[in-house]
Amino acid sequence: MIRIKLKGISSRKIAAIVAAAVVIICIYGVYTLYYVPSATQPTANEKKGKGHKPASPTNATEEEVWITVKNFTGTGDAKNETFYISRDKFKVKWRVQAESNNETVGFSLRVYNESGAQVASRSFSRSGSDAIQIYEGPGNFYLEIVTNNVKEWTIEILEPPS
Repeated sequence: MIRIKLKGISSRKIAAIVAAAVVIICIYGVYTLYYVPSATQPTANEKKGKGHKPASPTNATEEEVWITVKNFTGTGDAKNETFYISRDKFKVKWRVQAESNNETVGFSLRVYNESGAQVASRSFSRSGSDAIQIYEGPGNFYLEIVTNNVKEWTIEILEPPS
């Protein structure tokens, strides 16, 4: 047993502080495992400052209403048909539902341009929804989806108004 003596602090207080620290670290670990989305390594375009950025109100003005270009729904792996983006950026929104409650899922989304170059990717390990904003276009793009333990996924492609 390790004994620590600090002036004015009893060993019981030290044990309580250490126990509290361990509990906090465990709670943080569980939080990051289940509530923080996992991301893949950045693509070459992202390293150059191109590619995608997380979609959020700070990336677009509140008055901007994005237009749906295409919707996709599926239950497993897929390589979707191409869709055309007429602007210099677009959003990909998705929702993933696990086969059963509290089950870890595998959901990987990759976006490619018409020449086959990957312009963005994201991976998730939980049910839920998210979005990315991709600074590429105009042009044709397609998606590749890889899943595990996913009951259903839906994807919406949007572009800003003219």
